[in-house]
Amino acid sequence: MQKVYNYHQITKEFISETAAKESPLEPDIFLVPANATTIDPPLAGDKEVAVFTDGTWLLQPNWRGVDLWDKSTCQKVESITKIGVSPVSTVIDQAPPDDLSIWDDDLGWKPDLSKLKGKIITDLKVACDANCRGGLESSQLGTPHTYETTTDRDQANLNALTSAALKNMATAGWTQNMTCIDAAGIKARRSHTAAQLAEVGEGAQLMISGNIDKFWNLLADLETAYLAGNQTAMLAVIW
Repeated sequence: MQKVYNYHQITKEFISETAAKESPLEPDIFLVPANATTIDPPLAGDKEVAVFTDGTWLLQPNWRGVDLWDKSTCQKVESITKIGVSPVSTVIDQAPPDDLSIWDDDLGWKPDLSKLKGKIITDLKVACDANCRGGLESSQLGTPHTYETTTDRDQANLNALTSAALKNMATAGWTQNMTCIDAAGIKARRSHTAAQLAEVGEGAQLMISGNIDKFWNLLADLETAYLAGNQTAMLAVIW
C-alpha cells in the first residue's frame, strides 16, 4: 500500500499519513494530493517538527506554545509562536517554585537569597509600621483607653498635646481635651490633666521607639544570616 505524507499548506509541517488513492485511469499509479509527498518524514524528537522544504524533510525546532520563564526574574515570558525559533539562553521551560528563586544551570531552580532578603525587609517594614500605627492603650484616666496613632496626623496631634502638657505641668488646673476610645468602644474627646497627657505621650513615644528598635535588631539578624548564606536563619527573622 502506497502512503502519502501530508503537510500544512502554510507552515509545511508534517500533519499525518494516509493511504494514497490509486488512479482510476492508470493502474498501479497512485495519486498524490496537494500539500503531500511520498517521501517518509524523519521521526521528530521532543520540541521538534518535520518540515517539508524544497522537496525534502528537515527537522526544525518547535517550541510553539511552550511556557517559558526568565531565569533571573522568575517571570513568565511570551511564548514562541513560530517553527524554527528556539528560546534565548536567558529563559527556561521549567516553572520556578516561587518568585524568590534563580536558575542555576547545574542545580536548576534554587533560592535567591538576595530576593529573599528584600522580601523579608519589606515584611518587617510593613509590620513595624502597622505596630506603630496600631494605637496605644493607657490607663491614665483610671480605666484603659486607647489613643489612636493610625495616621501621621494622629501622631502629630499627640506630640503637640504632649509638648503643651509638659510646658504646663506647673500650671494649676490646666487641662486639655484628647480624643480616646474607652473599653466600650466609645470614641470621644475627654479631659486630661497635664500629668495624664504627659504620661500618654511618653507611652506613645516608647511604643514607637520600641518598634523601631525591634525593626533594626531584626534587620541586623537578617544581615548576619544573609552574609552566612543561611536560608533557614533568614526565614526565622520574623516580626
